[in-house]
Amino acid sequence: MTAEPTSLFGNQPNNLSSLCLALSERAPFPIAAFEGPSHILCYANPAFCKSIGKPFEQLAGKPFHELLPDEDGCVGLLNRVFRTEKVESHTGQEQPSNGHPVFKSYTARPVFTDERLVGVTIQVMELAKVNGKTVTMNTEAANELASPSRVEIYERERALRETENRYHYLFNSINEGFCVIELIFDEHENPIDYRFLEINPSFEKQCGLQNAVGKRMRELAPNHEDYWFEMYGKVALTGESVRYVNESNAWGNRWFDAHAFRLGGPESRKVGVLFTDITTQKNSDIALEKAQDQLSRYAADLEGKVMERTALLRDSIGALETLTYTMAHDLRSPLRAMKGFTTALLEDVPLDDVGQSYASRIHLAADRMDQLIDNLMDYGQLTHMQFHLHPVDLKVQIGEVLAQLCKEIQSANADIRVTEPIPSISGNEILMEQILSNLLLNALKFVGPGVVPNILIHAETRGSLVRLWVEDNGIGIPSHYQENIFGMFKRLHTPEEYPGTGVGLAIVRRAAERMRGTAGVESEAGHGSKFWVDLLLAPPVVE
Repeated sequence: MTAEPTSLFGNQPNNLSSLCLALSERAPFPIAAFEGPSHILCYANPAFCKSIGKPFEQLAGKPFHELLPDEDGCVGLLNRVFRTEKVESHTGQEQPSNGHPVFKSYTARPVFTDERLVGVTIQVMELAKVNGKTVTMNTEAANELASPSRVEIYERERALRETENRYHYLFNSINEGFCVIELIFDEHENPIDYRFLEINPSFEKQCGLQNAVGKRMRELAPNHEDYWFEMYGKVALTGESVRYVNESNAWGNRWFDAHAFRLGGPESRKVGVLFTDITTQKNSDIALEKAQDQLSRYAADLEGKVMERTALLRDSIGALETLTYTMAHDLRSPLRAMKGFTTALLEDVPLDDVGQSYASRIHLAADRMDQLIDNLMDYGQLTHMQFHLHPVDLKVQIGEVLAQLCKEIQSANADIRVTEPIPSISGNEILMEQILSNLLLNALKFVGPGVVPNILIHAETRGSLVRLWVEDNGIGIPSHYQENIFGMFKRLHTPEEYPGTGVGLAIVRRAAERMRGTAGVESEAGHGSKFWVDLLLAPPVVE
């Protein structure tokens, strides 16, 4: 695994942010961070506040141009860095001090959070030319320009001690392991080893190495992987910080999430490393990844099996449909012969009473068989044919079915009332015809002796549904049979009592389901029935 560099801000652990803050706080030169294109101050170290002459509380939230009105062209520098997202330096104008020219150097860097530019930091170095050399104001040469009083020296030392105390508190209290190492290079500047100079109390807990201070890594772990030395060597030589997640087999196959950064200037070979042992989390991630991969394979296999079985099922359905139509055709031929011959026997052949009875029974059985074949064909079509749903005027549909059943209605002397309003539905005319005709024929048929059928048709809107009611004054249905009657060939009476095939209500429910609805009944034996069908309400017409 190769280490990946990361921004110094935004993606590091919270304790690392605190460490960076501590390092900035103790810096002898001014450092500040500005947010957004207006360069609003969001952080300033003590050196910056001292250079302005105000505490941070009076500076926070103010734009740069109010703090230092375009000092040495800094506003333009901040604008350019925010626009180009590149580091840029700028040198201000020289000012005489005790006979020596003094000037300031400004370095602005873009700051990113989650790869998004959020602001700019600026670092100010005060330089001077002393004896032909350019030195910083905190060096011995620069101190010759101004001799600080003992009080100033005391205050500086006290501030330094406070900063060091804060640093050591942070160093000793964080849960992450932290160490300072010194890289060892060969004559060709290739990193070959490193020595531990300092470690915090969490170091041993996080990595397992004991008594590491003063010892070399090759001494503690001779098989330590080369990429660790190469990575730290690059940090020491270039000063570029890196964030990485790596595995160390030499340390017992442990995984580490770490951040490495150079301590000191270009000549320094010291690197600070802040790290956390994430072996448990990483192993869980690897196990999860394997499980997800295995699950994906299982899903792909299952999908293939489903497709294969679906194809077989379609073939079976196709074969079943072919068989159904073939059987229906082949059964109708002998049925026609039976009906024809029994009709001839009844009309043209002199038969005694027993012969007349037998011939009549055969003719009625043939009629029932013919009706059963028709019902089975209708149910098969409902199951396998494609029906497109579209707006259907339910009122018109009811009128057409009543017209088709005019003969049956007149024969039963039935009273049928349709109560408006009847909303339009999202459905199919063929399916609605099957539902209405079967419900109305049942209402006409299942009445007590001498009872005139009284049928009420009405509808109501229930949210996104329309509930269609067909109510009758028939013989009713006991409660424990009310669900069974929607099954195939479910009858509560003998054909002699009430003729039929036991398929009509199965057709009603199946047709409703094909329109994304359902059907049911409310009834009580001897008190009529209220059949209902829930259907989708048609969408409003856009004019």
